[in-house]
Amino acid sequence: MIPDLEKDYLYFTRVVKRDLGLDLTLYKETQMKRRILSFIVKKKYGTFGEFFKHLKKDTLLLDEFISLITINVSSFFRNRNRWDALEKSVIPQLLENSRGKLRVWSAACSSGEEPYSLAMMLERSVGARNYDILATDLEPAILKRAVIGEYQSRQMEELNEQERQNAFIQNDNTYQILPKYRRSIRFRRHDLLTDYYEKGFDLIVCRNVLIYFTAEGKHQAYQKFADSLRRGGVLFIGGSEQILNPAEYGLATLNNFFYIKT
Repeated sequence: MIPDLEKDYLYFTRVVKRDLGLDLTLYKETQMKRRILSFIVKKKYGTFGEFFKHLKKDTLLLDEFISLITINVSSFFRNRNRWDALEKSVIPQLLENSRGKLRVWSAACSSGEEPYSLAMMLERSVGARNYDILATDLEPAILKRAVIGEYQSRQMEELNEQERQNAFIQNDNTYQILPKYRRSIRFRRHDLLTDYYEKGFDLIVCRNVLIYFTAEGKHQAYQKFADSLRRGGVLFIGGSEQILNPAEYGLATLNNFFYIKT
């Protein structure tokens, strides 16, 4: 271990929050510290302070750092049975209570598979003109990939043949999402820990992200998600996540992985 790196970590988290707006203290410390220490050693910086000086003035290094601290694992219709429950049970209930377009937020959308899955599903369920999707992520580079919407064959494994034909143009070993799906989605950079949350959503999807947050980070995010839902709106979370006391946030368990705002 490089001398002084451990004791400098607390200072590093303070200045990163102050100057860059990234709150590392709301991520699980052991995992985050280990990841950043490994990165600093790899880049041959002697201390957190030296690394931070370069981080403030080198935009490429900052993008690489943001990529390091975010988790980008995604696939189309990940855990298909839960998407089936969303389409067959949750969406019809939302439509009954909706007064206009369904407003949907794909939070921490990674490279775009999740919001495009939502667009394909909603196209079938409600039609192209009756929904609006906001897709956000912290990492600029991964958002650019999401906007482009081009995927390798291995990334298409969860899609059936009809979905591939209806939603993509195949070019050799890559698949390009059709423009009509891209036009239904607003992509934007967003930090779940520090940025403002839009209001009035019918559905918020945030899956397998908050497991990397501290208890306080999770609490803040769940409260903000609840505040962002309209009454009767639904929060869809990941299989490794559970809200132990949903009533604390004005939510009730609707089904496994689905919570409704009461």
